[in-house]
Amino acid sequence: MKILVTTSTLKQDLDDPSPEFINNLIDGVASISPDSEFIYVYPFKRTYPKLKSNKNISYKPYKYWITSKGHNILDKGLYQSIKSNKLNFIKIFFLLLSQFFYTFYLTIKIKPDYIYAHWVFPQAFIASLISKATKTRYVFTSHGSDVTLLRKLNFLGKFILRFSISNASRFTVVSKKNLNKMDKFLGIKNYKEKIQVIPMGISNKFYEQSKIKNKNNSQVKYLLYYGRLTEYKGVDLLIKSFREINKKYPNTRLKIIGYGDMEKILKNLVKKSEVERFVEFLPFQNVEKIIKEIDKSNLVIVPSIDTGYEFEAGPLTIIESMARKKICLVSDSVGFISYLDKSNALIFKSGNQNSLTKGIETYLNLDKKTYMDMLSNAYKLSEEFRFEKIATKHKNFLFSSRGY
Repeated sequence: MKILVTTSTLKQDLDDPSPEFINNLIDGVASISPDSEFIYVYPFKRTYPKLKSNKNISYKPYKYWITSKGHNILDKGLYQSIKSNKLNFIKIFFLLLSQFFYTFYLTIKIKPDYIYAHWVFPQAFIASLISKATKTRYVFTSHGSDVTLLRKLNFLGKFILRFSISNASRFTVVSKKNLNKMDKFLGIKNYKEKIQVIPMGISNKFYEQSKIKNKNNSQVKYLLYYGRLTEYKGVDLLIKSFREINKKYPNTRLKIIGYGDMEKILKNLVKKSEVERFVEFLPFQNVEKIIKEIDKSNLVIVPSIDTGYEFEAGPLTIIESMARKKICLVSDSVGFISYLDKSNALIFKSGNQNSLTKGIETYLNLDKKTYMDMLSNAYKLSEEFRFEKIATKHKNFLFSSRGY
Protein backbone atom coordinates (compact mmCIF):
# COMPACT_ATOMS: atom_id res chain seq x y z
CA MET A 1 0.00 0.00 0.00
CA LYS A 2 1.31 3.44 -0.97
CA ILE A 3 0.19 6.51 0.98
CA LEU A 4 0.97 10.07 -0.07
CA VAL A 5 0.99 12.19 3.12
CA THR A 6 0.39 15.91 2.59
CA THR A 7 1.04 18.29 5.47
CA SER A 8 2.07 21.88 6.11
CA THR A 9 3.65 20.97 9.46
CA LEU A 10 6.47 18.48 9.78
CA LYS A 11 9.26 18.43 12.34
CA GLN A 12 12.44 18.45 10.27
CA ASP A 13 15.14 18.72 12.91
CA LEU A 14 15.57 18.29 16.68
CA ASP A 15 15.56 22.08 17.13
CA ASP A 16 12.70 22.70 14.70
CA PRO A 17 9.85 24.26 16.78
CA SER A 18 7.22 22.52 14.64
CA PRO A 19 5.23 19.92 16.63
CA GLU A 20 6.13 16.30 15.94
CA PHE A 21 2.72 14.65 16.22
CA ILE A 22 2.55 14.11 12.43
CA ASN A 23 5.99 12.46 12.49
CA ASN A 24 4.95 10.28 15.43
CA LEU A 25 1.69 9.24 13.78
CA ILE A 26 3.21 8.23 10.45
CA ASP A 27 6.14 6.52 12.18
CA GLY A 28 3.60 4.55 14.18
CA VAL A 29 1.48 3.56 11.19
CA ALA A 30 4.66 2.64 9.26
CA SER A 31 5.88 0.43 12.13
CA ILE A 32 2.68 -1.66 12.05
CA SER A 33 2.53 -1.63 8.24
CA PRO A 34 6.05 -2.74 7.23
CA ASP A 35 4.95 -3.53 3.67
CA SER A 36 3.46 -0.08 3.12
CA GLU A 37 5.21 2.96 1.69
CA PHE A 38 4.70 6.52 2.96
CA ILE A 39 5.69 9.57 0.92
CA TYR A 40 5.58 12.97 2.64
CA VAL A 41 4.71 16.06 0.59
CA TYR A 42 5.48 19.22 2.55
CA PRO A 43 6.73 22.81 2.08
CA PHE A 44 10.45 23.48 2.02
CA LYS A 45 11.90 25.21 5.10
CA ARG A 46 14.88 27.48 4.68
CA THR A 47 16.47 26.58 8.04
CA TYR A 48 16.71 22.81 7.88
CA PRO A 49 18.30 20.24 5.57
CA LYS A 50 16.17 17.80 3.60
CA LEU A 51 15.04 14.85 5.69
CA LYS A 52 16.64 11.51 4.87
CA SER A 53 14.40 8.76 3.56
CA ASN A 54 14.43 5.27 5.08
CA LYS A 55 13.04 1.85 4.17
CA ASN A 56 9.35 2.77 3.86
CA ILE A 57 9.23 6.55 4.48
CA SER A 58 10.43 9.12 1.93
CA TYR A 59 10.31 12.92 1.81
CA LYS A 60 9.34 15.21 -1.07
CA PRO A 61 9.59 18.91 -0.12
CA TYR A 62 8.40 21.55 -2.58
CA LYS A 63 9.40 25.20 -2.92
CA TYR A 64 6.88 28.00 -3.25
CA TRP A 65 8.97 31.20 -3.19
CA ILE A 66 11.80 32.71 -5.22
CA THR A 67 14.39 32.89 -2.42
CA SER A 68 15.18 30.34 0.31
CA LYS A 69 14.78 33.06 2.93
CA GLY A 70 11.23 33.70 1.75
CA HIS A 71 10.04 30.21 2.74
CA ASN A 72 8.74 31.42 6.10
CA ILE A 73 4.97 31.61 5.72
CA LEU A 74 4.39 28.59 7.95
CA ASP A 75 6.84 29.49 10.72
CA LYS A 76 3.97 30.88 12.81
CA GLY A 77 1.23 28.74 11.30
CA LEU A 78 -1.05 29.68 8.41
CA TYR A 79 -3.70 31.48 10.46
CA GLN A 80 -1.19 33.48 12.52
CA SER A 81 0.75 34.46 9.38
CA ILE A 82 -2.40 35.92 7.80
CA LYS A 83 -3.36 37.59 11.07
CA SER A 84 0.04 39.27 11.46
CA ASN A 85 0.47 40.48 7.86
CA LYS A 86 -2.20 40.57 5.15
CA LEU A 87 0.55 40.67 2.48
CA ASN A 88 1.26 37.04 3.34
CA PHE A 89 -1.78 36.20 1.19
CA ILE A 90 0.59 36.54 -1.79
CA LYS A 91 2.89 33.83 -0.45
CA ILE A 92 -0.08 31.67 0.46
CA PHE A 93 -1.30 31.90 -3.13
CA PHE A 94 2.01 30.54 -4.41
CA LEU A 95 2.08 27.95 -1.61
CA LEU A 96 -1.31 26.66 -2.79
CA LEU A 97 -0.23 26.56 -6.43
CA SER A 98 3.03 24.76 -5.64
CA GLN A 99 1.33 22.27 -3.36
CA PHE A 100 -1.40 21.51 -5.90
CA PHE A 101 0.88 20.96 -8.89
CA TYR A 102 3.53 19.01 -6.98
CA THR A 103 0.99 16.77 -5.23
CA PHE A 104 -0.82 16.24 -8.54
CA TYR A 105 2.48 15.36 -10.25
CA LEU A 106 3.41 12.85 -7.52
CA THR A 107 -0.07 11.32 -7.57
CA ILE A 108 0.23 10.66 -11.31
CA LYS A 109 3.81 9.42 -10.99
CA ILE A 110 3.56 7.29 -7.83
CA LYS A 111 -0.09 6.18 -8.14
CA PRO A 112 -0.71 5.99 -4.37
CA ASP A 113 -3.54 3.95 -2.91
CA TYR A 114 -4.43 6.90 -0.69
CA ILE A 115 -3.69 10.58 -0.30
CA TYR A 116 -3.66 11.33 3.44
CA ALA A 117 -4.06 15.07 4.11
CA HIS A 118 -3.48 16.84 7.43
CA TRP A 119 -5.60 19.96 8.01
CA VAL A 120 -8.66 20.74 5.92
CA PHE A 121 -7.08 23.78 4.33
CA PRO A 122 -5.11 23.76 2.22
CA GLN A 123 -4.09 20.08 2.23
CA ALA A 124 -7.47 18.31 2.31
CA PHE A 125 -9.07 20.74 -0.13
CA ILE A 126 -6.22 20.28 -2.61
CA ALA A 127 -6.22 16.50 -2.07
CA SER A 128 -9.96 16.52 -2.74
CA LEU A 129 -9.46 18.24 -6.10
CA ILE A 130 -6.71 15.79 -7.05
CA SER A 131 -8.79 12.86 -5.84
CA LYS A 132 -11.65 13.80 -8.17
CA ALA A 133 -9.28 14.31 -11.12
CA THR A 134 -7.30 11.08 -10.66
CA LYS A 135 -9.87 8.80 -8.96
CA THR A 136 -7.45 8.34 -6.05
CA ARG A 137 -8.97 7.70 -2.62
CA TYR A 138 -8.20 10.33 -0.05
CA VAL A 139 -8.62 10.70 3.71
CA PHE A 140 -7.80 13.53 6.06
CA THR A 141 -7.37 14.62 9.68
CA SER A 142 -8.62 17.94 11.05
CA HIS A 143 -6.49 19.39 13.86
CA GLY A 144 -8.70 22.29 14.97
CA SER A 145 -6.75 25.32 13.75
CA ASP A 146 -8.00 24.59 10.23
CA VAL A 147 -11.59 25.02 11.43
CA THR A 148 -10.57 28.36 12.96
CA LEU A 149 -9.31 29.58 9.59
CA LEU A 150 -12.34 28.29 7.67
CA ARG A 151 -14.75 30.02 10.04
CA LYS A 152 -12.93 33.28 9.32
CA LEU A 153 -13.54 32.73 5.61
CA ASN A 154 -17.29 32.40 6.22
CA PHE A 155 -19.15 31.22 3.06
CA LEU A 156 -15.92 30.37 1.25
CA GLY A 157 -14.83 28.38 4.31
CA LYS A 158 -18.11 26.44 4.29
CA PHE A 159 -17.63 25.59 0.62
CA ILE A 160 -14.05 24.40 1.22
CA LEU A 161 -15.08 22.26 4.21
CA ARG A 162 -18.14 20.74 2.49
CA PHE A 163 -16.16 19.96 -0.67
CA SER A 164 -13.31 18.41 1.33
CA ILE A 165 -15.62 16.26 3.45
CA SER A 166 -17.92 15.10 0.66
CA ASN A 167 -15.03 13.79 -1.45
CA ALA A 168 -13.15 12.12 1.41
CA SER A 169 -13.44 8.38 1.97
CA ARG A 170 -13.12 8.96 5.70
CA PHE A 171 -11.70 11.55 8.06
CA THR A 172 -10.75 12.02 11.69
CA VAL A 173 -10.84 14.94 14.10
CA VAL A 174 -8.54 15.20 17.12
CA SER A 175 -11.20 15.95 19.75
CA LYS A 176 -14.95 16.10 20.34
CA LYS A 177 -14.67 19.86 20.63
CA ASN A 178 -13.10 19.99 17.18
CA LEU A 179 -16.00 17.90 15.86
CA ASN A 180 -18.60 20.10 17.57
CA LYS A 181 -17.05 23.29 16.17
CA MET A 182 -17.05 21.76 12.70
CA ASP A 183 -20.66 20.63 13.05
CA LYS A 184 -21.80 24.03 14.32
CA PHE A 185 -20.09 25.75 11.39
CA LEU A 186 -21.32 23.48 8.63
CA GLY A 187 -23.62 20.77 9.93
CA ILE A 188 -21.90 17.45 9.26
CA LYS A 189 -24.33 14.93 10.78
CA ASN A 190 -24.95 13.46 7.31
CA TYR A 191 -21.30 12.41 7.24
CA LYS A 192 -21.20 10.74 10.67
CA GLU A 193 -20.42 7.28 9.23
CA LYS A 194 -17.15 8.51 7.76
CA ILE A 195 -16.04 10.50 10.86
CA GLN A 196 -14.21 9.33 13.95
CA VAL A 197 -12.66 11.22 16.85
CA ILE A 198 -9.07 10.02 17.25
CA PRO A 199 -6.53 12.26 19.03
CA MET A 200 -2.87 12.56 18.16
CA GLY A 201 -0.40 10.52 20.19
CA ILE A 202 2.83 11.42 21.95
CA SER A 203 6.38 10.18 21.63
CA ASN A 204 7.60 7.26 23.72
CA LYS A 205 10.34 9.58 24.97
CA PHE A 206 7.84 10.92 27.49
CA TYR A 207 7.45 7.44 29.03
CA GLU A 208 11.09 6.73 29.80
CA GLN A 209 10.53 5.52 33.34
CA SER A 210 14.11 5.63 34.58
CA LYS A 211 14.25 9.38 34.08
CA ILE A 212 10.84 10.26 35.50
CA LYS A 213 10.88 12.30 38.70
CA ASN A 214 7.40 12.24 40.17
CA LYS A 215 8.26 14.51 43.07
CA ASN A 216 10.07 17.79 43.49
CA ASN A 217 11.18 17.97 47.13
CA SER A 218 12.33 21.57 46.95
CA GLN A 219 10.53 24.08 49.17
CA VAL A 220 10.15 26.23 46.07
CA LYS A 221 7.10 25.29 43.96
CA TYR A 222 7.60 25.58 40.22
CA LEU A 223 4.61 26.25 37.97
CA LEU A 224 5.13 25.56 34.28
CA TYR A 225 3.50 26.63 31.03
CA TYR A 226 4.88 25.52 27.69
CA GLY A 227 3.43 26.08 24.25
CA ARG A 228 2.61 28.89 21.85
CA LEU A 229 2.44 32.46 23.17
CA THR A 230 -0.71 33.61 21.41
CA GLU A 231 -4.09 34.94 22.52
CA TYR A 232 -6.12 31.73 22.84
CA LYS A 233 -3.45 30.09 25.01
CA GLY A 234 -4.48 32.38 27.90
CA VAL A 235 -0.98 32.97 29.27
CA ASP A 236 -1.86 36.58 30.21
CA LEU A 237 -4.52 35.21 32.56
CA LEU A 238 -1.94 32.88 34.09
CA ILE A 239 0.46 35.78 34.77
CA LYS A 240 -2.29 37.81 36.48
CA SER A 241 -3.26 34.80 38.56
CA PHE A 242 0.36 34.06 39.47
CA ARG A 243 0.74 37.60 40.81
CA GLU A 244 -2.00 36.88 43.37
CA ILE A 245 -0.60 33.43 44.21
CA ASN A 246 2.93 34.74 44.67
CA LYS A 247 1.74 37.32 47.20
CA LYS A 248 0.25 34.57 49.36
CA TYR A 249 2.83 31.88 48.55
CA PRO A 250 6.19 33.66 48.03
CA ASN A 251 7.93 30.32 47.45
CA THR A 252 6.20 29.91 44.06
CA ARG A 253 7.90 30.45 40.72
CA LEU A 254 6.52 30.50 37.17
CA LYS A 255 8.35 29.35 34.06
CA ILE A 256 6.94 30.16 30.60
CA ILE A 257 8.41 28.32 27.61
CA GLY A 258 7.50 29.08 24.02
CA TYR A 259 7.27 31.66 21.28
CA GLY A 260 4.54 33.62 19.54
CA ASP A 261 3.06 37.00 18.67
CA MET A 262 2.25 37.83 22.33
CA GLU A 263 5.76 37.34 23.74
CA LYS A 264 6.53 41.06 24.17
CA ILE A 265 3.06 41.76 25.56
CA LEU A 266 3.43 39.00 28.13
CA LYS A 267 6.89 40.14 29.21
CA ASN A 268 5.57 43.66 29.66
CA LEU A 269 2.67 42.28 31.71
CA VAL A 270 5.13 40.46 33.99
CA LYS A 271 7.04 43.72 34.47
CA LYS A 272 3.86 45.69 35.13
CA SER A 273 2.71 43.02 37.61
CA GLU A 274 6.01 43.39 39.49
CA VAL A 275 6.79 39.66 39.48
CA GLU A 276 9.89 39.76 37.26
CA ARG A 277 12.02 38.12 39.96
CA PHE A 278 9.69 35.13 40.08
CA VAL A 279 8.89 34.57 36.39
CA GLU A 280 11.30 33.14 33.82
CA PHE A 281 10.78 33.10 30.05
CA LEU A 282 12.53 30.52 27.90
CA PRO A 283 12.43 30.20 24.09
CA PHE A 284 11.29 27.04 22.31
CA GLN A 285 12.94 23.90 23.70
CA ASN A 286 13.36 20.58 21.92
CA VAL A 287 11.68 17.43 23.30
CA GLU A 288 14.63 16.36 25.43
CA LYS A 289 14.85 19.78 27.08
CA ILE A 290 11.08 20.04 27.51
CA ILE A 291 11.09 16.71 29.35
CA LYS A 292 13.74 18.03 31.73
CA GLU A 293 11.70 21.17 32.37
CA ILE A 294 8.56 19.14 33.04
CA ASP A 295 10.51 16.95 35.46
CA LYS A 296 11.76 20.02 37.34
CA SER A 297 8.25 21.48 37.67
CA ASN A 298 5.58 20.77 40.28
CA LEU A 299 2.45 21.78 38.40
CA VAL A 300 1.85 22.14 34.64
CA ILE A 301 -0.81 24.71 33.75
CA VAL A 302 -2.89 24.83 30.55
CA PRO A 303 -4.82 28.14 30.72
CA SER A 304 -6.33 28.11 27.19
CA ILE A 305 -9.43 30.13 26.32
CA ASP A 306 -11.98 29.95 23.50
CA THR A 307 -11.91 33.30 21.70
CA GLY A 308 -14.88 32.41 19.52
CA TYR A 309 -12.68 31.71 16.50
CA GLU A 310 -9.49 30.28 17.97
CA PHE A 311 -9.76 27.36 20.36
CA GLU A 312 -7.65 24.59 21.89
CA ALA A 313 -8.38 21.33 20.10
CA GLY A 314 -6.06 19.34 22.39
CA PRO A 315 -3.49 20.05 23.64
CA LEU A 316 -0.93 17.24 23.85
CA THR A 317 0.98 19.17 26.54
CA ILE A 318 -1.55 17.74 29.01
CA ILE A 319 -0.81 14.16 28.02
CA GLU A 320 2.95 14.70 27.80
CA SER A 321 3.01 16.10 31.34
CA MET A 322 0.83 13.27 32.67
CA ALA A 323 3.22 10.78 31.07
CA ARG A 324 5.97 12.44 33.12
CA LYS A 325 3.83 11.91 36.23
CA LYS A 326 2.90 15.54 36.76
CA ILE A 327 -0.42 16.99 37.82
CA CYS A 328 -2.03 19.38 35.33
CA LEU A 329 -4.28 22.34 36.04
CA VAL A 330 -6.42 22.65 32.92
CA SER A 331 -8.96 25.11 31.53
CA ASP A 332 -12.40 23.57 30.95
CA SER A 333 -12.43 24.92 27.36
CA VAL A 334 -9.74 22.59 26.00
CA GLY A 335 -10.56 19.88 23.48
CA PHE A 336 -9.29 17.11 25.72
CA ILE A 337 -11.66 18.07 28.56
CA SER A 338 -13.76 14.99 27.69
CA TYR A 339 -10.89 12.81 28.98
CA LEU A 340 -10.47 14.73 32.24
CA ASP A 341 -12.19 14.73 35.60
CA LYS A 342 -11.29 15.46 39.22
CA SER A 343 -9.63 12.04 39.55
CA ASN A 344 -6.85 12.76 37.03
CA ALA A 345 -6.54 16.55 36.80
CA LEU A 346 -7.37 19.89 38.36
CA ILE A 347 -9.87 21.83 36.25
CA PHE A 348 -10.75 25.53 36.34
CA LYS A 349 -13.30 27.71 34.56
CA SER A 350 -11.87 29.05 31.29
CA GLY A 351 -11.07 32.76 31.29
CA ASN A 352 -11.83 33.11 35.01
CA GLN A 353 -8.85 34.46 36.93
CA ASN A 354 -10.32 33.66 40.36
CA SER A 355 -11.01 30.08 39.31
CA LEU A 356 -7.44 29.69 38.02
CA THR A 357 -6.02 31.18 41.21
CA LYS A 358 -8.10 28.81 43.34
CA GLY A 359 -6.94 25.90 41.19
CA ILE A 360 -3.28 26.70 41.85
CA GLU A 361 -4.01 27.12 45.55
CA THR A 362 -5.85 23.78 45.60
CA TYR A 363 -2.74 22.10 44.18
CA LEU A 364 -0.46 23.76 46.76
CA ASN A 365 -2.64 22.35 49.55
CA LEU A 366 -3.32 18.82 48.24
CA ASP A 367 -3.02 16.06 50.80
CA LYS A 368 -0.57 13.27 49.99
CA LYS A 369 -3.20 10.59 49.19
CA THR A 370 -5.15 12.81 46.79
CA TYR A 371 -1.89 13.88 45.18
CA MET A 372 -0.65 10.32 44.65
CA ASP A 373 -4.03 9.04 43.42
CA MET A 374 -4.26 11.86 40.90
CA LEU A 375 -0.73 11.16 39.64
CA SER A 376 -1.57 7.49 39.19
CA ASN A 377 -4.81 8.18 37.33
CA ALA A 378 -3.16 10.83 35.15
CA TYR A 379 -0.44 8.42 34.11
CA LYS A 380 -3.00 5.71 33.28
CA LEU A 381 -4.79 8.18 31.01
CA SER A 382 -1.55 9.12 29.26
CA GLU A 383 -0.94 5.45 28.42
CA GLU A 384 -3.91 5.59 26.03
CA PHE A 385 -2.08 8.21 23.97
CA ARG A 386 1.04 6.20 23.20
CA PHE A 387 1.62 6.77 19.51
CA GLU A 388 1.50 3.04 18.69
CA LYS A 389 -2.06 2.82 20.04
CA ILE A 390 -3.13 6.00 18.29
CA ALA A 391 -1.47 4.92 15.04
CA THR A 392 -3.34 1.60 15.13
CA LYS A 393 -6.66 3.41 15.51
CA HIS A 394 -5.88 5.68 12.57
CA LYS A 395 -4.74 2.80 10.38
CA ASN A 396 -7.77 0.64 11.16
CA PHE A 397 -10.25 3.44 10.49
CA LEU A 398 -8.72 5.48 7.66
CA PHE A 399 -7.06 2.76 5.61
CA SER A 400 -9.48 -0.10 6.13
CA SER A 401 -11.07 -1.50 2.97
CA ARG A 402 -14.49 -1.51 4.63
CA GLY A 403 -16.96 0.95 3.24
CA TYR A 404 -15.21 1.71 -0.03
